[in-house]
Amino acid sequence: VIEVNPTRDFGGWGWRGAAGGRSGIILRAGKAIEVTRQDGKRFAVTVDDASTGARVLAALVAQSVKK
Repeated sequence: VIEVNPTRDFGGWGWRGAAGGRSGIILRAGKAIEVTRQDGKRFAVTVDDASTGARVLAALVAQSVKK
């Protein structure tokens, strides 16, 4: 979970790209889920209750690794 300022971090709102292979769907300022992909690129999306969403994603990743 990260804190996003759309103009500072992504140069605005919408589907955005940023330096260092970072991209995101940025619809507002505030909490976002950021995922680091296997290739090292980061993807963020602003959502309600980002903490719960991040926990769900982490559990799914852990489950897929066990298989």
